[in-house]
Amino acid sequence: MLFHAELWLLLGLITFIFTESSCAIRSSNCVDNRSKEAEVETFGAGSGNGASLAASRTDYLYGSIGRGHYLLTNQSGINGGNWHRSEDFTPGDVDGYMLLIDSGNKAMKILDWPYQNLCSSTNYRFSLQAANLVKPNRCGGSGGIAPILRIEVVDNNGASLRTKVQRLTVQEELSWQEIPLEFVTTANTSSISVHLSNDARLGCGGDFVIDELRLEKTHQ
Repeated sequence: MLFHAELWLLLGLITFIFTESSCAIRSSNCVDNRSKEAEVETFGAGSGNGASLAASRTDYLYGSIGRGHYLLTNQSGINGGNWHRSEDFTPGDVDGYMLLIDSGNKAMKILDWPYQNLCSSTNYRFSLQAANLVKPNRCGGSGGIAPILRIEVVDNNGASLRTKVQRLTVQEELSWQEIPLEFVTTANTSSISVHLSNDARLGCGGDFVIDELRLEKTHQ
């Protein structure tokens, strides 16, 4: 009887160690599925222009206006009155930054935004806020070429999980619109990158702003 008791005690100890080890591995690599809090990027705030992004995040050049350039700015009404004047999207943040894009060619990566410690086989929702910058009376009175944003979610194995294409139409005033994209991670997914590019051809117009990148779990 003593032998059996010791055997059961040993088996219980092994099970406990294995369970604790599995939980520790899981907690270090994946946010608890019960958590509904979103990961939000608002690009910060400040009285002048914001700092440049890491070089790995974009093919665009920072710090001036011109084809293939970008700024982190708290007001969009620059470029000689060709663009709408507006604050960023995020409510309540004083001098909040937005990412302003003076569009370059299609091959240029606008943004490559990584997310780590994702849970496998889980439903997620990514979204961003975007708006066409160009006033409708510019570019010969047409507002020019509308940006066509392509958003692709790629996992750490190089697999494309979801792609969405959204046109940003010319508006009478700057009007933010949410672009959502839902996807499901695979059994081997631990991280993703969100790739953003512009499918529109080069020409007059095509400039836009984005703000508030958001990633959150959806229904489980």
